[in-house]
Order: sequence, then structure tokens, then C-alpha cells
Amino acid sequence: MEEYLIVKQKSRYPIAIAALLLLLALGYLIKILLFSNDIPERYLKPILVSQVSLPNVLKGIGTIEPTQRELLSAPLKGNINTLTIREGQAIKKGQVLAKLTNYELEQDIHNASYEQLNLESQVAIDKSNLAIKLSQIKVDLSKAKMALQQQALELNANKVLMEQGIISAIRFKQSEMLYKQSELEVNAKNGELSLFKEAFDQQLIALDNKVNISKNKLSYLQRRQEQLTLTANFDGTVSQNLAKLGQAVTQGQSLFELIETDNLLAKIQVPQYSSTQLKIGQKADIVTPSGTIAAKVDYIDTVIRNGAINVFLVLDASPPSWLRSSQ
Repeated sequence: MEEYLIVKQKSRYPIAIAALLLLLALGYLIKILLFSNDIPERYLKPILVSQVSLPNVLKGIGTIEPTQRELLSAPLKGNINTLTIREGQAIKKGQVLAKLTNYELEQDIHNASYEQLNLESQVAIDKSNLAIKLSQIKVDLSKAKMALQQQALELNANKVLMEQGIISAIRFKQSEMLYKQSELEVNAKNGELSLFKEAFDQQLIALDNKVNISKNKLSYLQRRQEQLTLTANFDGTVSQNLAKLGQAVTQGQSLFELIETDNLLAKIQVPQYSSTQLKIGQKADIVTPSGTIAAKVDYIDTVIRNGAINVFLVLDASPPSWLRSSQ
């Protein structure tokens, strides 16, 4: 037993020595770290520090929309006899989209044309009669003036004969009365000519007005017929086609919806807290499945809808051919 205790006691010395050495090494290390002014060289090398400012990118989602949209309706009732477009087709300004036929209007135009021809013929006859009557009055006036001249010559001759005693004073008085009668006839014909000229001018105006009214009526009916040919008012696309060939339509019935493709804008919804970071004219990119388009902020609608605001972007250049509305 005593031998075992001696051996056990001897085995503790190496452990104690190792622990003591460890404590001494740890103390030395702490001394170096706390009281030494020497810094390792690798820690003295300068490090370049730069500040990077990342742009504040605002993102939103929206659609491409046209700035102009037009809904074409039937101007009159009729039947579609010509249909030249289909839904989604690109169109040019002035291009014929469809033609309608209105048989009642065609009959009205035919009747108005016939009435105008008859009226023009009748007016020509009436003007000719007026001219003949005017000419007759002028002839009668000329005859009355010639008769007055004859009576004047006869009166002068009878005056000389009366003074010579060849004819009596009664015969001279008769000649004088005939002269005055001829003079009254000339005055009457002058008055008749003057009155007829005034009436003549008024009647010509009335006849011309009849013809103009008839022409205006026919022109109005023809303009209505021209309205039955529907054409595009701008370059764009047929976004909706509600018409069919041979279809009977009523006045005001919707037929086509056209959208302009030359001027497009993007309507983007962004979170409401981003409204303070936006301004008019700010640069933007419109990212579509087909490509990216440069744009800028044109209008900011600050009304909050479902936690977002609407921002409208306009393109910096003409829209590419692949860009479509509602994209």
C-alpha cells in the first residue's frame, strides 16, 4: 500500500509542471499584447477605402397604352357591303375600313338629282320668258318714243299751218292732245320698264335660290352617302372589330375601335412611398419581353389606389415596330 501511494504521488509532478509552464506562457503573451508598442508590419499596411453610392432604383409594373383611341360607329343605318380590315391589323391614315349601303338614301339621291334637273330646266325657261318680256317692254317703249317724235313733228307742222291760216285752231289742238297722249304713253312705258326691271332682278334671284336649294339638298345627301365609307383618321391598329360583311347595322352602332401606335405611353404602378422620389422629366427604362425602351416621367398621379400611385412615362424616341399596346 505504501508503495502504491509513493508511485501515485510521483505521477502528479509532470502535470503540475506542464500547468505551470502553460500559465507562464499565457502571462507572457498577455504582457506582450497589453504593454508592447510594437505592431506587426502586416497590420501597418494602408488599406484603400472607397465609398460606393448605389442608385435608388424604383420599380413598378404596368402596361403600354395609346394616347389616342377612337370608336367608329355607323353614321346611318344600312348594310356592310365592303369590309377590308380585321382585328389586330395595322392601318394607315385615310385607309378605307368598310363601306355601308343605305338603299333609302340612294333613292333619295336619285330623286333629288331628277328634281334638280327638272328645276334647272324650268328655271331656264322662266328666265327666258322673263328676258322675252323685258325685251318686249323695251320694244314697246321704243315704239312709244317713236310715236312721240312723230307727234312732235306733226304738232310743229300744224302750228306753222295754223299760223298761216291753212288749218284751224281746233285741228292744232287735236295735234297737241295727240302729242301729250304720246308723251304719257312714253312715261308709262318707262315706269313699266323700271318696275319690271326690279321685279326681273328679284325673280332671277328667286329662281337662282330655288336651284341652289336643290343643289344643297343633293349635296347634303351625297355627303351623307360619303359618310357611309368609313376611313381611318390616323395611323394605328384595329384593336376591336365588331363588324361582319353583309351585316345590317343601325345608326350609332359600334363597329371598330382604333388605337394610335405612333404615340404610346406607359402607365406604371409604383408603391405609394416612392412618390417623393419621383419628378417630372426623370429618366426611366421600360422593360418588355421584347426589349428595353428609354423613357421619361411625363405625369405623376399622386392619388393612392390599392397602396400604389400611377406614373405615366413617354418614350424618348419613336416606338419600335415590335412594341404593341396593352403589352
